[in-house]
Amino acid sequence: MTCAADIVNFYVASLDQMLIRFATTEASKQRVFVAERLTDTERELRRAEETLRQLHEINKVIALQERAKGAVETPNSLGYA
Repeated sequence: MTCAADIVNFYVASLDQMLIRFATTEASKQRVFVAERLTDTERELRRAEETLRQLHEINKVIALQERAKGAVETPNSLGYA
């Protein structure tokens, strides 16, 4: 009877260790995945910020050009030129 109990206890202890190891391995994989996604997302965010900054610069130049064009055309349309 003691031999059977020892075998069952060994089996349960081994199963517990294996489940802990699998859980730790799975958690490690998930941590690595999240860390990689974080890095990728930060890189994409920096790219988007740079694109937005460039777009603002371009639009500022276009807006200034439109204002200058309007400033030149308005007197012309009023007959001052």
